[in-house]
Amino acid sequence: MSELLYFPLTQEQAPWKTAIDRVFEIEAGRHTGKVIRVSLAQFEEDLNQDGTIDQINVKATSSIVDRTTGEPLMVGAKPVKTVGKVESLATSALAEGTETMTGFLAECADEAIFRVIRLEGQLISLAEIPTIQQG
Repeated sequence: MSELLYFPLTQEQAPWKTAIDRVFEIEAGRHTGKVIRVSLAQFEEDLNQDGTIDQINVKATSSIVDRTTGEPLMVGAKPVKTVGKVESLATSALAEGTETMTGFLAECADEAIFRVIRLEGQLISLAEIPTIQQG
């Protein structure tokens, strides 16, 4: 997929945005003007049961949304919204300095944006195929 240029929207620009959301507007190319909502939720894991957090997991979902309401846009009868994908980061990488939390979250958001753009293309293709009524 080609590069996308996008910028974050503020709470004032997307008043429906919640604490787990990052909202972006695409500013160049054929997707210009589309608003993407990326929701990131984290949970920690103690993999070896020693009482220390070994891994941070982030579940990312994304949708192309209506700028006014924040609700997912529809293609046919299907919302343009991805299922959650979990990305993991070892806390040892944070301690060693080979990763940063900010960088990890940015990567999760970037990947979620590309996933929802690809999903939209597939839903558009699917909507062009006639539906056969069963029964």
